[in-house]
Amino acid sequence: MPVYKDTSNDSNTYDALIIGAGPAGLTAAIYLCRAQYKVGFIEKDVPGGKIVNTPRVENYPGAGKTDGADLALKMYQQAIDLGAQYIYGNVSNFDSNGRYFRVYTEDGVTRYCKTLLIASGTTENKLDLPNEKELEGKGISHCAICDGSFAQDKNVAVVGSGAGALGNALYLSSIAKHVYMLNRSEQYKDKQDFLKQIATKENVSISYNTKVTKLIGQDKLEAVEVTDSKTNQTKKLDVSYLFVYVGSNASTDFITDKSIIRENGTIAVNENMQTSIPGLYAIGDVNKIKVRQITVACADGTIAALSAVNYLEKWK
Repeated sequence: MPVYKDTSNDSNTYDALIIGAGPAGLTAAIYLCRAQYKVGFIEKDVPGGKIVNTPRVENYPGAGKTDGADLALKMYQQAIDLGAQYIYGNVSNFDSNGRYFRVYTEDGVTRYCKTLLIASGTTENKLDLPNEKELEGKGISHCAICDGSFAQDKNVAVVGSGAGALGNALYLSSIAKHVYMLNRSEQYKDKQDFLKQIATKENVSISYNTKVTKLIGQDKLEAVEVTDSKTNQTKKLDVSYLFVYVGSNASTDFITDKSIIRENGTIAVNENMQTSIPGLYAIGDVNKIKVRQITVACADGTIAALSAVNYLEKWK
């Protein structure tokens, strides 16, 4: 049971707050709610994290072949049904008075909690090209599931060398007129046989050692210029959308206490997912380097939640 009673009467006070609502954060919310604690999770985007943008998930036990957005919705709904509170917002900072954590969001609201779980995930890398920021949402996207419908019967390009680029290119092949796959390296990191499936698509072409060097368009993307890194030859591709999958970094910019941040930008935790600050946990991609999978994120959320329950039981 909750250690103190005033959480139910104060809308901005919680036993546990979770920053982020991906698989790690939602799993933690489920466990903490089942332990009868007041839980809230703060999310600036659509709940579900990266799996919302995943066309197909085949390695989550019990789910078989499923749509990523559907799996995300089920996780979110389970947490809500158990009593977790969804808070839309962007966390700008947090601190502690030695007893409570204070979490500040950009809307000016301050929320208080006894234990805080950071599940903020990662932020997609950019191409660092002129006009890129201005064209975000106007032809440049990091989410084929979100924006693929706008590419109906149009030419599009997908940049990246990982499974995300491959999976989303395969998804777009059933929507777009033509899909140009642009790989800056000499091969794809393919572990799911995506390349075999793409090879059967007549409207998909692959270019290796190819880098996007210019974005063409003012109010919307009209074309891209690409350069072959071996021959240094350039050419123009007339595309309406450019989907970018060139990696990501841990989303920790809002953390002012850099003592808990590793050199690579992820958050340092022990086997209980706890940082060096009592009551503060980090779960999911924000503390991972090598293995970033849904199952791993859920495991992190479980471990942290059970550790937080133990912490809350001792909190006085």
